[in-house]
Amino acid sequence: MNMITRYWILGLLLFPWISLAQSPLISEQEPQVRTRQIRPLPTFNRTSNWLDTLTIDAANPFVDDFSYDQLEPDSFRWVTLANLFDFPLRKVGTAISPPNLGVMTFDGASRFGTPYATNIVIAGTADRLFSQYFDFSGFSPADSIYLTFYLQAGGLGNTPNPSDSFRVYFRTQNPTPNEFVQVFSVGGTSTSTDFEFYEIPILASAFFHQGFQFLFESEGSLNGEIDLWHLDQVELGLNRSTGDSVRFDASPILVANSPMRPFTAIPSMQFDAIPQLQQSFVVQTASGATTAQNATLEVELTETLSGQSLSSPFSASQSVSLLPRAVTSANFTQFAEQSLTAPANLQLEARINMLGDINPSNDTIRVSYPIDSVMAYDDGEADARFGLNKPLGFGTLFGLSEPDSLVAVWISFTPVVTFNEVLNQTFYQDGATFWLTVWDDPHPDSILAQQVGNMQIAYGELPNHFERYEFPTPVAVPDSFWVGIRQNNAIPVGVGFDLNTDGDRYTYWDSAGVWTNSNLGGTLMIRPEFYNGRPDPVSISSAKTEWTAPKLFPNPISEGLVRISCQDLPHTQYAVRLIDLQGREVWHWNAAGNSSEYQLMLPHYFTDGLYLWEHIWQSGTERRVYREKVRIQLR
Repeated sequence: MNMITRYWILGLLLFPWISLAQSPLISEQEPQVRTRQIRPLPTFNRTSNWLDTLTIDAANPFVDDFSYDQLEPDSFRWVTLANLFDFPLRKVGTAISPPNLGVMTFDGASRFGTPYATNIVIAGTADRLFSQYFDFSGFSPADSIYLTFYLQAGGLGNTPNPSDSFRVYFRTQNPTPNEFVQVFSVGGTSTSTDFEFYEIPILASAFFHQGFQFLFESEGSLNGEIDLWHLDQVELGLNRSTGDSVRFDASPILVANSPMRPFTAIPSMQFDAIPQLQQSFVVQTASGATTAQNATLEVELTETLSGQSLSSPFSASQSVSLLPRAVTSANFTQFAEQSLTAPANLQLEARINMLGDINPSNDTIRVSYPIDSVMAYDDGEADARFGLNKPLGFGTLFGLSEPDSLVAVWISFTPVVTFNEVLNQTFYQDGATFWLTVWDDPHPDSILAQQVGNMQIAYGELPNHFERYEFPTPVAVPDSFWVGIRQNNAIPVGVGFDLNTDGDRYTYWDSAGVWTNSNLGGTLMIRPEFYNGRPDPVSISSAKTEWTAPKLFPNPISEGLVRISCQDLPHTQYAVRLIDLQGREVWHWNAAGNSSEYQLMLPHYFTDGLYLWEHIWQSGTERRVYREKVRIQLR
């Protein structure tokens, strides 16, 4: 199956003596000899109350295409216990042309986004994904049970080395160490690959028992989000045969180019000042059918934060001919400007309608574009890491239509381990210092402002975390300026780099005293926050709080009933937004009045996992937003 266009980034390893004319993308860091570390498999007790035994029959196979809106795997299908740290997380844009929306990405980082090893450059057993148990005691090889899946090495991210591998295990009834038997393995490669279809028949009698499980496992670097494998469309079913890869399913997989292009987030004052800001955009749709199919692609723009009506409602539909087992792109023209009261959130929803589609659950993709006080080009998901091998600067160019001042900068640092062969030393940059810098001219010496103290790299508790770095006083900026980092040493800092958004004309770095444009086809995950873009941004996270926050309990949420205490919180209005870890709003609730305590019942359609609970309250004219992580376990 060939569903992608090949794309290769020269992610060369930069050491201090190598010319900075090479790529500043940080690739895998390793000495000449890389040791390997193998972790034993955990032993699960099948009778524990957290394990569900799943059943399949001819009409109901086990299927997971990872199209649900959450970061973690679905706990109904996969083992995602709180004490497990090594399962993969869902990504949307790092894989290239996946079979449908969303993949599970295996790498060298834990479920919290931190590398498995930070003080040594090492490879070994990395991410693992255990299925829940299956009762196969009533089946035999005659039932023709196959496990099938699609797999891609690398994608837009770092490609696994030829010495790395991706493996599949089946569980037998035997005690350890033969409890799991390896039934499949594929090695890494020197370049990114297409998505390949793999099938494994279940034939051995040892697998037909009450506690069957299958396991996906990657082996590669343990030093962060490198050596990537992207898994999609996992299916376990009866009465299957060799080559049984046909799936009559269509799914939007990516919105290329923001309708607010070049921005994915914009301050309200700049939004109001630019007529006809919205631009044309592209929706990419994958089809699993073996022949071209006629379908209708519908797009709609709404405001989802405060329920404002758009001054120029936008919806459009387009008849498309979906290419067989490939990706089709559809272009939509620009739409009229909008007048909105900040904060606001424009949400673009794209839906594909194909007659006979067997899986309507993945037919819709939603992308949010906040309007508050932050400006951004990136999509919020890091595909690579950016840094220099000398104490020099790099930053992003921003332009304003109205004068304004910077109050802070939000930066997403991706946890990265680097090995310096000159010093023969490994560096993990959590807590390392840097200089937050603003330039007002296309030259690395044109420093308008530089904040040296208290600037430390912070990774946060979840992947793609943005940390807020505040200026002591607002910095007035001209209509064009650059904001970014000046490294104070030769160790790359590892700023997140979004390769789905081509920001070459906005990305600059100091190449031996020359302010040089990037030619990497990506965007730095650096977002300035503006003084006149009040209120506090809701597009990334709440500002650091000096006020009493609402108290939510219980957490985890297991029964659906939630109580929020606002006893020490003067307010006139209160509302809730529940946001998945890709930044999408999945539910909201508005209080009828103001109270010292609220009780509400969550709908039961949520998939178990981590979410962001956003408290929004107002006291007079002052509006505040506070976010906290919650775990929902309704099943």
